[in-house]
Amino acid sequence: MSDSFDVIVLGSGFGGTLLGSILCRMGYTVAILDRATHPRFAIGESSTPAADLIFRDLCRRYDLTELLPLTRYGTWKQSFPQVTCGRKRGFSYFHHTPNRPFCSDQGNTNQLMVAASSDDLKCDMHWYRPETDQMFAEFVRQQGGQLIEGAEIAGLIKRPQGWTISLAESGSRSLTCQMLVDASGSSQLLCNQLGIEDRTSQLRTESRTVYTHLGQVGRWHDILAEQRATAQHPFDCDAAAQHHLLDEGWLWLINFDNEVTSVGLCFDETSAVQSSADGDGFWKVVRRYPDLNRLFSDAVLADVPGCWYTTSRMQRLRAAATGVDWVALPHSVGFVDPLHSTGIALTMHSIDRIAAAMAPGLSRDQRDVRMAAYEVELLEAFRWIDQLVWMCYQSRRDPDLFHAATMLYFSAVVNYEGRRQRGEHCEFLCADWKPIRLAASGVLDAFRQLGTTGERRQLTQQVLDLIEPLTDVGLGESAASRMYWHTSCDVDGE
Repeated sequence: MSDSFDVIVLGSGFGGTLLGSILCRMGYTVAILDRATHPRFAIGESSTPAADLIFRDLCRRYDLTELLPLTRYGTWKQSFPQVTCGRKRGFSYFHHTPNRPFCSDQGNTNQLMVAASSDDLKCDMHWYRPETDQMFAEFVRQQGGQLIEGAEIAGLIKRPQGWTISLAESGSRSLTCQMLVDASGSSQLLCNQLGIEDRTSQLRTESRTVYTHLGQVGRWHDILAEQRATAQHPFDCDAAAQHHLLDEGWLWLINFDNEVTSVGLCFDETSAVQSSADGDGFWKVVRRYPDLNRLFSDAVLADVPGCWYTTSRMQRLRAAATGVDWVALPHSVGFVDPLHSTGIALTMHSIDRIAAAMAPGLSRDQRDVRMAAYEVELLEAFRWIDQLVWMCYQSRRDPDLFHAATMLYFSAVVNYEGRRQRGEHCEFLCADWKPIRLAASGVLDAFRQLGTTGERRQLTQQVLDLIEPLTDVGLGESAASRMYWHTSCDVDGE
């Protein structure tokens, strides 16, 4: 078996293996290296209409028709019943006050629900990553990619043309390639090796998280039903990327069809309210909120992973995403926060850009131009996501202002989906669209110093007024009572 390849991908998460599969279909010889083995625990589980739309386009453009059913829930369940996923009808948000039961009112002040599909069959999915990543890994093997698991890299050397990678195994095996792809995620293996400048200090958002998978988590819908607070819901609030907004930060719940729930508590590092970022810290926070405490009263650790994971500050950003004979996927370059589920979509968007730059027949100069454009676009995407997420963190204790900030985010999403569906070139979440960037920059400074109640009300209305001309799906309209029944494109899966 040859140890010389056109492309070597470092990391076998879904991003690395999907890009590897596309490159195999293009005719490249590809190897994927990973220190771990499949199946393994991972998060980054919530897909979106934008992610599904790009994934569908990739499947059709590069003849990955076997994967096309994965672009919506109904066809996934029909074609891949052995691969666990979860039903995601949209996004749900709930505001809590410490030491008080959750309460709602006729105007849904403490609730916000944004539908992302019209029915269960066409809706998005939560990806149960131990099985989804394993499926993608098996698929790249079927395309001719060589997947080397348990690969400990002992040396990484840049040659005049290409790379040499030494593996720490018997016989000192060495691999060579012309192009190296960093899909190692938070390890940032190649960025560290090359000494790429760290620019994390440029990001406003400051958060850390504790997360795991649990079993026997209750249904939030049932707790709300006791208050008759579900009558206006556009979908089952548990079939969603569910967000609980707290003094400390926010908590996510993602329900899979195997009765496992992904949970994570993101702490706002700038908040005066602090708690330890570990399993004990999670339960300490949950006990401050009576109805969340009820929700988790019977919860137990799931067999996988069977423990809690913690992070330091989640945000990271490097100064480069590509260079001579190398390129990095987004998660290996930077990260902002799980809020609003941008991760899978940004990875799909970036795979689209990298694959286009690697198209056979392009000259070296043409490839370099496209790769350079990808880098500029990716770094700007991180700055744009950071602005949108940071405003939501800043406003999370004020339901009205948070609603306005979240509608600004969804305005970017809706326009991005529409432009992609029409075949228009656009940057991620319309980062290149001046009207929405001007709208955001016009209110950004005001979020830094949230003053009196009157000033917050004025800022809320200012944001909603800015959003009104940007979409035609009624985001921010008072008549919606914060229950949005359909806001996204319909992914035409098969």
